Amino acid sequence: MGRVNGSSGPVSAARLRNQSSQVESRVCLIYYPDRDGGVVQGTGFLIGPDLVMTNYHVIEDALVRQLAGAAVKVRFGYTAEAPTLVEDSGADLNLADEKWLCASQRYADSDKTGQPPFAQPHELDYAVLKLAAQPGHDPVDIAPSHASLRGWFRLDACNTEAHAQKPIRIFQHPLGDPIKVSSGVVLKLPDNADCAFRLRHSASTDYGSSGSPCLDELNTCLLALHHAGDPSSEFARYNQAIPIPLIAADLRRQARSELVEQPPVPRAQALNAAVVRPAGAAAAGRSAQTIAYDLRRIGNLPFIARPRLRALLRQFVENNELSGNTVVIGGPGAAGKSHSWYLIRHIANLSAGVSPLRVDLAGRGVGERGLADVFELIKQPLGLDTAPSPFADSSQDARAAGRLLELLRKTLKTSAQNHWLVVDGLDDPATPDDTVVFFQRLGIAVVQHEIEHISAFLLGQLRSTGYESELQMLAYAENLLPLGRAEFLAYLQAEVAARNAAMAAADAQAIVDAALADVGNPPTRQQMQRAVVFLRDAIDGSVPAAVTP
Repeated sequence: MGRVNGSSGPVSAARLRNQSSQVESRVCLIYYPDRDGGVVQGTGFLIGPDLVMTNYHVIEDALVRQLAGAAVKVRFGYTAEAPTLVEDSGADLNLADEKWLCASQRYADSDKTGQPPFAQPHELDYAVLKLAAQPGHDPVDIAPSHASLRGWFRLDACNTEAHAQKPIRIFQHPLGDPIKVSSGVVLKLPDNADCAFRLRHSASTDYGSSGSPCLDELNTCLLALHHAGDPSSEFARYNQAIPIPLIAADLRRQARSELVEQPPVPRAQALNAAVVRPAGAAAAGRSAQTIAYDLRRIGNLPFIARPRLRALLRQFVENNELSGNTVVIGGPGAAGKSHSWYLIRHIANLSAGVSPLRVDLAGRGVGERGLADVFELIKQPLGLDTAPSPFADSSQDARAAGRLLELLRKTLKTSAQNHWLVVDGLDDPATPDDTVVFFQRLGIAVVQHEIEHISAFLLGQLRSTGYESELQMLAYAENLLPLGRAEFLAYLQAEVAARNAAMAAADAQAIVDAALADVGNPPTRQQMQRAVVFLRDAIDGSVPAAVTP
């Protein structure tokens, strides 16, 4: 079987889901009160950090009545799981206080009557609205592995022409409902008659869908702005949209090129960073700023996926921020064999000639004295030796986590040094014990600059979401860390232990020898990839003589 001629071919299901989620996050419901006590509703979408595009006829009544920006509400993230419009969720944004209409063009009378004269080049039924906030910069959950920015559609990048009989998808809020998606095909392209400056499609829409983005089947190309149905038939034979290239050209004719040429969406956003340089960094001759990277959250716990670790540490090296005050903690889920630790130690030694302190909570983080252990392990490196213990009568509860956090605030406030606290091994922390509660509060306090002279980042992996293996990440590490027998063996032992399996030392040595048999010196990336695959196959039971339950 071959690919059908003209089709896009198979696409990763995960990629399609992620792209669909990205588009959904950029689409909004627009609503405001009408003259009769009802509500005018429509759809819009971001074309800049604070710019929304919709139809002119959606916002026409607000313009005629000269409504203030605060009267026109915009809601992003309005899904079936979100609060309804009658609930006060605090999710609504307003238009800018003044001059909220950036640019617009009226519709054609034929859009309502279906009769000539038909649309002229300037009758494109669009409006660009300015918001009082910049939701395009907000972080949103797109994929299970990381958070992303909401972002926006850049009109100057939307130069793809629609083609007849090609699929089209519309993201919309019909009847003011939570976001829905409908699919159809392009029925007719713009011509010089009744379809002038319009394209027709078969995707299903309803009242309130006006202003919706029309995309291709892969959700990658913004094709058109949906605006109307068939005006001459009670049972619509088609729906109608305005091609985006025509709108972009019209904005340029109006000398509003800045609305077309919006900046690219940043790949990462410092506002969404959980690694924050200490507030006292400026006093030490370094600028206080955040490090931008992809992250997700486990509850309120700032989380860094291990594939991002190398990029983070490289920035630490460039800023000469690794020091003897760096404390690396193996957290509640640590197996005692951490390749993140190998990488941290190696880069620290290369860049600063220091050996960060390694302490482990493996097997103790969920015990009766887990939090007390944390205090004992960090008090000397962080200068807490003379500080009073936060544990009254050896209490071990969530209140103790708050007391320990307060102790850090008070003690480090007068510190002349900057400290790093690296919490590793936070793998699937399902039990919210006191240790995890402390780490959660610590992460939030650091991000919000509530504690001076300390920075923290937390490491872990989520097996349930199909994580990228640590060793494979290290194989891509561009020789930052030389992978040899010791690293392979440590990884093998840790993974076998995580599977509650057993392996004789001789068998482990034999597997590592076999994995490295074809690896040269220096190794190539392809050789390391093959070695990693071999090792993982062995761990998963492809070498049955070696691994036994």
